[in-house]
Amino acid sequence: MTHQHSSDDLVEALADAVVVVATDGTVVRVNAAAERMFGHERSDLVGRDHAVLIPSGLTDSLAGMIADGDVAPGPLGTDLTLLGRHRDGTSFPVEVHLAPLPERGAPIVATVRDVTHRQLHDDDLRNALSLVNATLESTADGILVVAADGTIAGANSQFVAMWGIPEELMASRDDDRLLGFVLDQLVDPEVFVSKVHELYEHPAEESNDVLEFRDGRTFERYSRPQRVDDEIVGRVWSFRDVTVRRVAQEQRREALAMLSSADARFRSLVESSDDSIVSSTPQGVITSWNAAAERLFGYRSDEAVGQHIEMLVRPELRGQAEEIQRRAMMAGETRRSLETEFVRRDRSLVPVSLTVSPIYDGEAITGVSAIIRDVTVARARQAELETAQAAAEAASRAKSDFLATMSHEIRTPMNGVIGLTGLLLNTSLDEVQRRYAAGVRGAGEALLAIIDDILDFSKLEAGKVDLEEVAFGPQRLVEEIGVLLASAAADQGLELRTVCAPDVPTAVLGDAGRIRQVLINLAGNAVKFTPAGHVEVRVVRVPGDGEDRLRFEVEDTGIGIDAHTRARLFEPFSQADASTTRRFGGTGLGLAISRRLVHKMGGDLLVDSEPGAGSTFRFELELPATTVTASESPHAGRRPSLEELDTLGPNPVPLRSSPASAGSRRVLVAEDNAVNQMVALGLLTELGYDAVIVSHGRHALEALEGEHFDAVLMDCHMPEMDGFAATRELRRREDGTRRTPVIAMTAGVLDEDRDRCFAAGMDDFVAKPVDVNHLRVTLRRWVGAPVPAANVLDPDRIASLRRIGPDDGLGLLRAVVPAFIASSAEDLALLRSAVAAGDTAAVAGHAHRLKGSAGNVGAQHVEAACLAIEQHVRETDTVPDPARVERVSDRLAAAVHELEEIVGG
Repeated sequence: MTHQHSSDDLVEALADAVVVVATDGTVVRVNAAAERMFGHERSDLVGRDHAVLIPSGLTDSLAGMIADGDVAPGPLGTDLTLLGRHRDGTSFPVEVHLAPLPERGAPIVATVRDVTHRQLHDDDLRNALSLVNATLESTADGILVVAADGTIAGANSQFVAMWGIPEELMASRDDDRLLGFVLDQLVDPEVFVSKVHELYEHPAEESNDVLEFRDGRTFERYSRPQRVDDEIVGRVWSFRDVTVRRVAQEQRREALAMLSSADARFRSLVESSDDSIVSSTPQGVITSWNAAAERLFGYRSDEAVGQHIEMLVRPELRGQAEEIQRRAMMAGETRRSLETEFVRRDRSLVPVSLTVSPIYDGEAITGVSAIIRDVTVARARQAELETAQAAAEAASRAKSDFLATMSHEIRTPMNGVIGLTGLLLNTSLDEVQRRYAAGVRGAGEALLAIIDDILDFSKLEAGKVDLEEVAFGPQRLVEEIGVLLASAAADQGLELRTVCAPDVPTAVLGDAGRIRQVLINLAGNAVKFTPAGHVEVRVVRVPGDGEDRLRFEVEDTGIGIDAHTRARLFEPFSQADASTTRRFGGTGLGLAISRRLVHKMGGDLLVDSEPGAGSTFRFELELPATTVTASESPHAGRRPSLEELDTLGPNPVPLRSSPASAGSRRVLVAEDNAVNQMVALGLLTELGYDAVIVSHGRHALEALEGEHFDAVLMDCHMPEMDGFAATRELRRREDGTRRTPVIAMTAGVLDEDRDRCFAAGMDDFVAKPVDVNHLRVTLRRWVGAPVPAANVLDPDRIASLRRIGPDDGLGLLRAVVPAFIASSAEDLALLRSAVAAGDTAAVAGHAHRLKGSAGNVGAQHVEAACLAIEQHVRETDTVPDPARVERVSDRLAAAVHELEEIVGG
């Protein structure tokens, strides 16, 4: 019993709280220290869960000490750092020691100590150390701490960086190696070492000296003892890079010497200057007056100095002069090229250009300096230049107006010549008639090309060519060039090749029309001047310059160009020699236009050539890749490419379909010229549309009031009411109701003509002479028409190919059909082999190639079947079922049969 009382007294006397916890987690007993620590009465705690004192973290530790509701015996102890909770709800850090009593089933004793003050002390210590470390790391000086025994105790990162010490050497703590590394960098390592020894012999001294490096750097070295109370426990060294400061000091000394010399030169320059240079005090009293001022104003220096600057100023301008002087003095403002008139000694006025600047002495403004230039001659020259410029601008406007008027007046009858001969060539003619009609059409197109060249060159000279950005496929673009020039190349026995590198993006953004224009010019020239061999049009991605840069090249095996001719090749109206113009015709503007267009697009047109070795023309452009397809891009008002003709939709209208098969689409034509009325009627009938003709805008409005039309082809210049007024009135009458598409059909082809059409409310633009392909695309865009889908061949494509090339009724078909039949058989065999080998990449490639060539000849079912195979590979990354390939084979056989029927076997 006595022993029990002694134990109880001991527990009560402890400064630490003691909490005895039963195996079920309830409090069995607490001592007085626990009452004080947690703020609870003893009677409130006994029987309650221990979590009222320590809410979290203790339960898991208790559970680990208890097995099957019993406490394992033994000297087990557990130390924890947790948070206790006072009765008032505040939390505080505690250390808990858990220990079971020796008897099985006995409760667990938790000894709890409040460590709030110790934790605060630890936090303060850590904060202090963190502050010291941050201070050392933030300084621009390199810091090295050396213990009393000479070993390195620490260094900041700036020290390591300044001396270029490798990380592994610093980490090795090899002081001898580290010292050697440092000494190797110094001009005088012995002085460095001797200074260190001197300080260790007199440890209480401080030091400051300079270190010169072999690489030209200069450090200042500072050293002071490190003390703890009165005991020296080490030494702190700091190093500061003062290279820039030392250089600056040396430069300052040199600058002062140069300044003295410059001052003398400046005075000499002021006196020898052609401009008058006059200085004055803040009050306007003249303090310096150079020789040029003497000549300009007629006053000697000794007469002017001491006088007020107002003697040079007209009375009515003295207020302005005082304001300039005041602003120069108060705001330090420099007024440049202020033109005014000053008064000479003889009271005559002289026009001058005046620059006024403040004069500084340190930071204080002590006066004003004026540079005065006589602009009498300059004003006369400026007046002459303005007169000349006005005359040049008037001449340029006159030239532009003349060209625009001539273009309009020539295009109007040319629309009849080209349009009617085109319609005539689609009728039954004998061989002589066909040859004559084709000659007329060719001559008209040649004249039109000359007009277009002159207009393009004029617009480029005037800076009036605007670029558009549309999505297009580079591969289809070069293939189109091949199709357009295939007939001309075949006539000369040339091999015409088109190449698109595999890494060229499928679609890019750029001005497809202008790129096509340049390539057609380059490739057309190559075909002209290549008597034998080949012409190749290719596009490649420029390596190393990112994905967006493409290079277009036209290579031939032709006559080549000598260095003298190359030097002037891109000049306007320039050709290799006079015989070129006689033999081939042309304006000599094509290459000049092409180079300027390429410049406009951000590139340069270059040529590599030698006589007899052929030529390669090339240009590079930034063309960002895009996922937008060509058909999604805006293209109103442009002539269509073959690519666009190929994307008119799945069901294009047949070339010679009747109006009924075209869904009875009705087009109103407003045109005052009788010949152009015939052309419009013939083209619309040929395209399968019903057409109604009226002769001016007022009749067009009357027709639209009484009948329904799907679209209007509107000439712009007509009597009674022109197309602009008619369109504006039509839009006013519609007043939000169904909008009838109005398509301008005009001989005005300048950008301002197009802008005027769109401003009047027109929706699209077709230029005269009307290109049937352009008209077809434009009408489909706004009108559209269904067509039976059972055709093996796309009649629209077949009709297009008939009209390109020789005027024998077959056009390009005679050349492209045999080539397609041969290449498609090879592509089909390669496709079969790739499917059998399980090569998905090859399957996709051969299907893509066959799809493209099939599309070019209008084999629309073959194209669709190949597209399905491409999509299957892309979506599943597996080869298709062989049955798909056989469907391609069946459709190809049907297409080949139809094509052979067309070309006669």
